[in-house]
Amino acid sequence: MNISKIRHEIGVAKTFIRNDRQTIIELEAVLADLGDVRAEAAKWRLEQSRKGLPITVLPLKLNEKLREAESVQDTINAAKDAIVHQQEKITRFEVELEAALADGHAASWDRVCDEARAVCADLEVARVAYLAASKKLYALHQSAKPGEFFPPDVNTHYAPDFANTLRRPYDIATGYDLSAWQRELAPVREQAIAWRNTLAENPEAQSPFVAS
Repeated sequence: MNISKIRHEIGVAKTFIRNDRQTIIELEAVLADLGDVRAEAAKWRLEQSRKGLPITVLPLKLNEKLREAESVQDTINAAKDAIVHQQEKITRFEVELEAALADGHAASWDRVCDEARAVCADLEVARVAYLAASKKLYALHQSAKPGEFFPPDVNTHYAPDFANTLRRPYDIATGYDLSAWQRELAPVREQAIAWRNTLAENPEAQSPFVAS
């Protein structure tokens, strides 16, 4: 059974339990209205016995009341047994669901790695472009005469690092800049985790980072 089917079965079982519990509440109210019919019947038989009269056949009204009470109680007992059965079914399905999710998550890692490779390809394109632009900025800087400096809006970009062209998200993520992590990485982190979780149930779910 796939994950969606297991979730559906758990939902159906929980619905049955809710309905049966409501039935029990309603039938117990009926029993309360009927009163202690068994005691009432026993009292009638005792009075008949004292008079030396037959005790086997109850008066029609009392007999109908007793049969109704027994039918209601039998239904309550059946509902309680059904609840136990559904709870056992839910327990089995939850074990299956946990195993299915674990299998799904394990299988989804290959997909995650494929998406990471695609992101790396995009990153390499960006790295090459950044490196080329940095070289041009460096060259322009080298044309300066003594006493000439880039204006602030240009100077903020003038720091070509030919070894590591962009600051790595790893540096932010490992605590060098918590505010930057919260602003820049936390939202996309949540996106990635949510997508990974959907892959267990839907292996074809589209990545939020790489166009299919």
